[in-house]
Parts: sequence; structure tokens; C-alpha cells
Amino acid sequence: MNRFTVGKDLDFDDRLAKYDVFGSMAHCKMLAEIGLISQKESLDLLSVLNEILEEIQNNTFEIDPEAEDIHSQIEAILIKKLGLAGKKYTLLVPETIRFCWILNCICWMKSGKLAA
Repeated sequence: MNRFTVGKDLDFDDRLAKYDVFGSMAHCKMLAEIGLISQKESLDLLSVLNEILEEIQNNTFEIDPEAEDIHSQIEAILIKKLGLAGKKYTLLVPETIRFCWILNCICWMKSGKLAA
């Protein structure tokens, strides 16, 4: 796998950005439903995630070349804009599930269950 991805992360991230946002939105809603973040924090996070999605869809979103990946950049934006709520959210996002979000979102998109 490394042979195909090392050094190309940001290129892939550019194409997967909106799917990462969709996954982040779903995760945010789940965290609120189970009480790990408040409804207000969820709404605030979703508002910023919608702003990011809008930028992606308008082709005005730029991935910082210093960012580890698209998800790290999204987390950094959430922390910058929301402070503690952004930090709480990022602490509740294990590295191991990041790619699962993207894969699930792609499957949902293909099945027509998630609007583009």
C-alpha cells in the first residue's frame, strides 16, 4: 500500500476531502447522541463542518501542505474556530477509524444513500 500512497497523501486527500467531512459530521452527531458532547457543541461543530464542506464544493478549500492529512487539517480548523469544543471532538476521534469514515462515505455515495 505504501508504494501507492507515500508522497501522494495530499493529492488523495484533495479528492477525499468532502467524504472526510461527511464522516466527521456523522461522528459528531453520534458523539452528541451518546452524550460525549453536548447538543450545542454538536451544532457548533456541524456549522463549521458545513462551512468547510461549502469551501470544498466551491473549490476554495486549500489543504495546508504542512498538514499531516485532510482530517488533521479539519481538526485544526475546528480547534481554531471552536476552541474547547474542537479539542474535545478531536480527542474523541481515534486514528484507526479515520479511514473507515472515508470508506463508508464512499460506499454510501455509491449506494445513493448519502447526497453528494
